[in-house]
Amino acid sequence: MRLLTPTENRRLNETVGFLSMAFAVLIALALLSYSPHDASFNVAAQAPDGHPASNWIGLIGAYSADAIFQTFGYAAFLLPMGIFALGLRWLRSQALDSPLGKLIGYALLVITLPALLALWNVPNVRGAIPPGGLFGTVLAEGLRGTLNSVGAHVVALALFLAALTLTTRFSFVATHGLLQGPVKRLDVVGRVKARWTAWRGAREQERQRKRLEEIKVTGRQPAPPQTVGAKDARKSSSGELAAAPPRDEFEEEKPAPGPVLVLPEAAAEAARKKGGVEPKIAHGATNFRLPSAGLLRMAEKSEKVQEDELKECALCCRLRGGNGHRVPRRATGNAGRRLHGHGDGDFGIVDPNRHGFIDSPVVS
Repeated sequence: MRLLTPTENRRLNETVGFLSMAFAVLIALALLSYSPHDASFNVAAQAPDGHPASNWIGLIGAYSADAIFQTFGYAAFLLPMGIFALGLRWLRSQALDSPLGKLIGYALLVITLPALLALWNVPNVRGAIPPGGLFGTVLAEGLRGTLNSVGAHVVALALFLAALTLTTRFSFVATHGLLQGPVKRLDVVGRVKARWTAWRGAREQERQRKRLEEIKVTGRQPAPPQTVGAKDARKSSSGELAAAPPRDEFEEEKPAPGPVLVLPEAAAEAARKKGGVEPKIAHGATNFRLPSAGLLRMAEKSEKVQEDELKECALCCRLRGGNGHRVPRRATGNAGRRLHGHGDGDFGIVDPNRHGFIDSPVVS
């Protein structure tokens, strides 16, 4: 708004600002020296000393103070404060940040403060005028009749804080940060809790230190052996017996597994799966390498394998223990050569005790 913003003429701004500040001081002095016995709109008698008014500003001050107090009550002091702040801005040629917002906030402040004073039952002004004045008393009664006492207090207080935020630099966040210090000093429960936590921490550290010193001196104690009670042992033994299947008396014992035939292609495939590279000698300065497993080859298709001869040879090896004994002469054919790895098929008999081929010479 143009009326609240200083002009570009600095000397004019200083003049307007100075006069506004002087006018605010006159109003404040008239309000401070108000007396209900002075001549005013409601009092016609003169003072005993013969003067028409004892107000510091005279008869004009007495009439002005009486009119302002009767309208706004104690909130009348907001008028000289606002005029003085505006005059100081003009004196310094400083423009307001948001003139319209400041004006709305100031008007709301002048309206809500008398209502709050009337709701709080503050003592009367000089014992003669209600604390909220005429305006505050009417507004407070209207709020109390509509919202009851609690609702009226909440609405009036909320409007007052909103007006204070618009008019001044008051901020809820800044106020919260300002009150955190005193609240923390008054927080007795929090301080006791912090001391208790610190004491427990120091006690635990001391206990750990003593335990460490004891371990350094005497050494760490061995863990106690875990023993199974007699009752648990009986339960476990009975459970094992129950889990074992019953054995038939007439059941023949199964013979131990004999030698197993290993085909060359199966051995080569297993070797390729187990390691993708050729085996190398780990130690020694020689460049010798083991032969590749790819040298193994299948038997020729024209050559037939006699199943009976193979079974007979395997049975002979089993009966003689498979520990390097000679094979019978009748098993020295193609099957015998294949069994011992000296034929074209390069088959062999695996000994389960040695995990390899039986290197038995063939009787020709």
